Amino acid sequence: MPKDIVKVPITTINLSRKQSTVGRWMHTLGKYGMSAKSGPRGFQRGRVIPDSKTNLARVPLVDFEFDREYYGTVKIGEPPQSFKIDFDTGSSQFIVSSKGCTECSGTTHYDSTTSNTFQGTNKPWHITYGDLSHAEGVLGRDNVMIDGIIVANQQLALVTSESKGFDDTIDGIMGLAFGALSTNLASTHTVFENMMEQKLVDRGMFSFYLGKTSLDGGGEVVFGGMDMDRVADGHNITYTPVTRPKYWQINIENILVNDEPIQAALGSKTHSKSVFQNVAGIMDTGTTLMIVPLPISYGIHRAIHGAHEYGQTWTVPCDLGSQFPKGQVQLEISGQRFKIPFEDLVREPTEDQEQCYSGIQPSSSNFMIIGDVFIKNNYVVFDQENKRVGIAPLKFETKTSSHRVDDGEEEDDAAVSAAPDEDEEEVDENNKKFENPFPMRMGWEITDDADSIGDVLPKSLKKINTIAHSF
Repeated sequence: MPKDIVKVPITTINLSRKQSTVGRWMHTLGKYGMSAKSGPRGFQRGRVIPDSKTNLARVPLVDFEFDREYYGTVKIGEPPQSFKIDFDTGSSQFIVSSKGCTECSGTTHYDSTTSNTFQGTNKPWHITYGDLSHAEGVLGRDNVMIDGIIVANQQLALVTSESKGFDDTIDGIMGLAFGALSTNLASTHTVFENMMEQKLVDRGMFSFYLGKTSLDGGGEVVFGGMDMDRVADGHNITYTPVTRPKYWQINIENILVNDEPIQAALGSKTHSKSVFQNVAGIMDTGTTLMIVPLPISYGIHRAIHGAHEYGQTWTVPCDLGSQFPKGQVQLEISGQRFKIPFEDLVREPTEDQEQCYSGIQPSSSNFMIIGDVFIKNNYVVFDQENKRVGIAPLKFETKTSSHRVDDGEEEDDAAVSAAPDEDEEEVDENNKKFENPFPMRMGWEITDDADSIGDVLPKSLKKINTIAHSF
């Protein structure tokens, strides 16, 4: 029998706070063990009409601080305790601040003593990230409720101590990468893997829609299906295989700016266009920016009028979106191109107020981290059952409408979308000067298996790697 869908109002929260693109960029590099160089009010737009044969859970998301991060409500224990949780496809542990931590981040801390279903293990856990920040605590198990679906006996990493610098907006992070990523915690099953194992959803997939502050924010994650009404008219889902099932790692066939493949350029050196074909990319909902290898970052910004190096970072004109309203960076995946409009590359202003930090920043690695700057322009399906990622251009809306959920059954499993049309509905221009700039959100986890990062492509696709280490 289908379950009822619960509609929960959500809010886009804007706070006047100093933004730090640089700080969040460095945090992301730390998450994956990389370095910069070698050496108004929102609302829930739409509702889900459940498929008659599908069990699913849908969680509305809060778009926090100029698309910095997105979180939703998750309940833990019995009686249930509610928490603000970041759904992060770049990590696999379910980390929650606990009452035993007097100085932990978050506004609500989990109290195991009030839950009738909590099971303690007294097993300690500890994690150190690439930027040397760290957290530790004890493992436990409890029931987790997501939109009425109850996941029994879920492992929780309860934080009892953490270093400074952790996100104080959210109470925890629900890792939605593959459980195999967390080799330092034995028998780790993510919440969604347990949903599948306990047969709580009919389809082994979940999907993300991330809103934009300029369009009233919001967002949603659907567990057990996808909302096809979020897909731009005339498009289908394009699927691409996961190259290594730890992170959501896929192959990026080409990178373009305004339909032109970028050239690898650094200083006076220019390389052939073919060098940047077949780059490994990690689809990460827990990262605000898109982080790319150093020469790729150079190639992208070299093709954008007015972009400049700013220390080890890149900046673009703050009015880039109005100068070039149809300008876009494109990722080619499984033969189709998916865009990031120029206006979404513009973050907070630098000191001169005319240049703004770019939403694409460099790293010394040979792989990409594809964060929210891309995902908020494209509907993304994480098909864990079939180890693939589905992508389609997002339908932008300004008014409430009804939405249907697809259980993942397809008439043509190989259906692909057409290239995005330049005549698609234009979104309102973002706040160019960013009078209320906001910080960026990055994820937490770095694997202790170094081979699973940077070596993410089949051997036949590794020719790209040489260029990333040439400078």
